[in-house]
Amino acid sequence: MTLEAPHPKFIHASHKRAGRFAAKNFDELKRSYNNRCATCGSLENKPHFKDASKKTLLQQGHIDPLKSLTIDNTIPQCQLCNQTYKDNFVFNEEGRVIAVASLEPIVKAHKSVKEKILDFLLNNKHDKGW
Repeated sequence: MTLEAPHPKFIHASHKRAGRFAAKNFDELKRSYNNRCATCGSLENKPHFKDASKKTLLQQGHIDPLKSLTIDNTIPQCQLCNQTYKDNFVFNEEGRVIAVASLEPIVKAHKSVKEKILDFLLNNKHDKGW
């Protein structure tokens, strides 16, 4: 590949990004994701990957729940992913969790998980400039 003829995967990814950023409404945004949940990949109006007895319905999921729900701050999420993650996590445009937006998942976590989180925070606070 050259700078004049980029790799086909890069071209596909750039078209997807352009479609996402050009979307003016939720239907256009869903099309830029090929009518699939950004998080789990279930196809809209088809049996859900995790529960085949349910038909996949795409909903507007927050990328960052600490900001307003605008088309720029939205990813298509199926009803199961949207209900599971609620407003507790921040996503990237590929539907992957990149941050925690709420303490609720930590508060509800098992004691051993809380201890690991506390240990991590105490042992890494100097590395992050805290």
